[in-house]
Amino acid sequence: MLFRFVGVLIRTIIAVFIVLIAPAQADEASNREAQIILHMLDYVSIDYCGSVLYGKVLNETEFQEQLGFAEQAAMLMNRLPEHPKQAALIAQAVEIAAKVKERAPADHVSVLAQQLHKSVIETYQVPVSPRRIPETLPALALFQQLCVPCHGTTGHGDGQFSKVLNPKPANFHDDIRMSQRSVYGLYGSISLGVGNTAMRAFSQLSDEDRWALAFLVSNFRKSPEQIEQGRKLWEKR
Repeated sequence: MLFRFVGVLIRTIIAVFIVLIAPAQADEASNREAQIILHMLDYVSIDYCGSVLYGKVLNETEFQEQLGFAEQAAMLMNRLPEHPKQAALIAQAVEIAAKVKERAPADHVSVLAQQLHKSVIETYQVPVSPRRIPETLPALALFQQLCVPCHGTTGHGDGQFSKVLNPKPANFHDDIRMSQRSVYGLYGSISLGVGNTAMRAFSQLSDEDRWALAFLVSNFRKSPEQIEQGRKLWEKR
């Protein structure tokens, strides 16, 4: 009798454990899919303009990549958890993919992608900032270990492998390019990689380390005064 009771108790504990852990795993999976969608939209909003001009394709490879990003975002939108706004988000994603396919003006596509990017974050409550401000020294150590071969010691995109890479590694001192990238966008690139480039995903790093690297490279072109000002603003949140 005692053994039967213990057996039932153990099975009950296991069942409760499964019930508790399943939603957590589902949340993690859906959050990753949302991150991938945001990652795709980020690149469409920034890079589509370099592939099309006045309805003509400037770079076929880049255009096909942007089309792939847009179509993948629309497909993944169907796999997000059910939500009253999901149908509207899917419709927006489908519209963006259609606009890219028909080579619509870049500014129009960019605005649509940015609007959907914001809506996905708000609808699914995607975390777009770290829990606490990252430390610089550990991030510098990671950068030296993982990033210098391609991006160079100072982040100018001039590492030892840069001469043979196409496209070239990002130059984190490029004011125009970096002004278009958010820290969350950089975090997404570090977490998920960038398709058709040498930039691989560093998913083996902790979430904290990926945020630290994102903050580090976003600040390469900033003055110490600007960085300190940013720290103070963070602390006032």
